[in-house]
Amino acid sequence: MIIRLFFLILFSMHCGACSAEVSNAEVEVSLERAVISFSGSVSSDDVSGFKNIVDSGGVLLIRKFTSGNLGGRGAELNEKFSASVVTSDMAFPIKGQTPFSVKVLFPGLPIKNVKGLSRYTFPVAACDLHFGQWMALLKETIAPLPEAVEGSSIILNAVSGCWIYVEAQVIDDILVGGFAVFKREENEVKLVSIIELL
Repeated sequence: MIIRLFFLILFSMHCGACSAEVSNAEVEVSLERAVISFSGSVSSDDVSGFKNIVDSGGVLLIRKFTSGNLGGRGAELNEKFSASVVTSDMAFPIKGQTPFSVKVLFPGLPIKNVKGLSRYTFPVAACDLHFGQWMALLKETIAPLPEAVEGSSIILNAVSGCWIYVEAQVIDDILVGGFAVFKREENEVKLVSIIELL
């Protein structure tokens, strides 16, 4: 009887592990689909497609002047926007500021092969922080990478279900570029934030 119970428990654990593997594979497919949708919609000015991948609560736009304000670039930005306000040229109008242009921020789009992008680990703790507090962690993660020289596209993975598509480089010890943050929402991966470091 004890042996049967042992084998029943062992079998249940094995089935649970198989289920987790399928779930991880499904999440990976969802991530690839979201990144491809982001890439295609931004590069082709497909506003409808862009709206489909944005989180239902909107997208948090963050603009930070990591290289200084240079005599008056305007105020930094940290505000959530509905995807419904994005313009036909893939920009978010910002009152009193330069529009937040997604297309200009990611000149490497469209992505030809998501699976071909280099992937690196991003600190898990970062996904629990407000996106506006990521600057130091992003720089610490990206600065040593070979892609930081030319600003080649990469994906940063965090085990807590968030990923960052990155087009950024380190110039004179300053991280500049664009970061599209994707998070798992139930069984789908959605765009939740875009960070612009100037």
